[in-house]
Amino acid sequence: MTDNQLFALIGTVMSAGLTAQGVTVGIRQSNQPTLQGTPSIPFLFVQKISDHRYGFLAKSYSTVSGITTLTETQPYITAFQVEALVPLANPSNTTSLSAADYVNAAALAMQSSAAIGLLEQNTVRVLRITDIRQTFFRDEKGLNEASPSFNFSLVHSQVLQTVVPTVSVYNPIFDIVN
Repeated sequence: MTDNQLFALIGTVMSAGLTAQGVTVGIRQSNQPTLQGTPSIPFLFVQKISDHRYGFLAKSYSTVSGITTLTETQPYITAFQVEALVPLANPSNTTSLSAADYVNAAALAMQSSAAIGLLEQNTVRVLRITDIRQTFFRDEKGLNEASPSFNFSLVHSQVLQTVVPTVSVYNPIFDIVN
């Protein structure tokens, strides 16, 4: 599965889970060349951290109508990070959600039964969701803003299929004589 396919799937799964919780928040892939400036509404940002090739390349052959196909499958564990930004959050407004609330909702969305079902339809599985980290930074106005985050890992595969020549007749070059 390609990165773009994984990001699209994560967006679909996370969005569905957040909607089920009644949480409205934008979701974007981090570090895009088209994103400029700080968003004015709450956002979750998803970024890929790493790909870990796991195990060995599995190989299988299948022949259909005289055409042999070699399928090579490499399992991967891909790690992602989700962080939230709630611009101009006001802690005195007890009805609004904090950045940590959005991140906790996203983590819950990713481990829900509905999310697991959607991911499995695409042969992807959630391996692990880590603890929520609560960090702060000073924004462009000199104010402290929260930037909580968590990591999660997905298990998926990269698949390569190639047509290989089929052996129909074997002619040995020499015979073994006692």
